[in-house]
Amino acid sequence: MFQITTDAIRSVVAENKRLAAIAEPGTLVAIAAPQELGYGLARMWEAYAHHETGWRTSVFHSRADADLWIQHNLRLAK
Repeated sequence: MFQITTDAIRSVVAENKRLAAIAEPGTLVAIAAPQELGYGLARMWEAYAHHETGWRTSVFHSRADADLWIQHNLRLAK
């Protein structure tokens, strides 16, 4: 059985916040999580990380959808 706590996810977000301090503002982060457990955990991470990091984040069930989102956002940035 796989277990992860809210505190563990917040710990990851705290590390992401440190990375965001040196990353390009508005960094795109797309997560592809085809299985429901990973998708749910990624969405929980996203809820915290979006506000803490300033990153533009989104979670998808497929890599193809994540890639499309990235390409769309890169086109908008030009």
